[in-house]
Amino acid sequence: MKWLKWLGTLAALPLAAASLHIYVANSAGDNITVIDPASDRVVGDLRVSKNPHGIVASPDGKRFYVSSETENVLDVVDRASSHILRRVPLGQRPNNVAITPDGRRVYVCIRGESWVDIVDTASLEKVKSVPVGAAPHNVYCTADGKWMLDGAFKDKSLVVFVVDYADKATLKELSVADRSTLVAFHGRAERSRSSFVTDPGELRALFQSAL
Repeated sequence: MKWLKWLGTLAALPLAAASLHIYVANSAGDNITVIDPASDRVVGDLRVSKNPHGIVASPDGKRFYVSSETENVLDVVDRASSHILRRVPLGQRPNNVAITPDGRRVYVCIRGESWVDIVDTASLEKVKSVPVGAAPHNVYCTADGKWMLDGAFKDKSLVVFVVDYADKATLKELSVADRSTLVAFHGRAERSRSSFVTDPGELRALFQSAL
């Protein structure tokens, strides 16, 4: 079931296998549909802010984070109670989200303002906005937690920045053949070199483990 985590905008998965559920953000509404993959049935429905776009689970499975494209917030939802713990204010038109492997930071593409908002999960506050390409849509974190990648709709670029908990992001921008909204990872995270493949264009960009 590991492949399910790459559904990105559609699903967030708790880690406990005994209570595995799929959380689907219904972007035309104001709810999250909960699916039991063992029975292929809907087992719950959670209310969140309007037009949920991106959703990601915390590594411990206790929370999930949902961006609202029209209310410009990140809903922090407690999995056990289904209650919204906080609505973190964000920039205009938040899109997809990613979380670091240690769960300390959530990254949110702000499509309306061409940056990525960084949310600290301890304080539940936005701590920084990192400028990226025009109309960013997807953001990804590598398995080793060292890199975040952002793809934009309007720019022919892929932006890479180092995960830095002092929030001093290091950017490296690549030109690509077309919009770099989808990214796949190839290679082992612990190697000194990792390969990132953007689609369309099948561009491969090799980075050292440090800039």
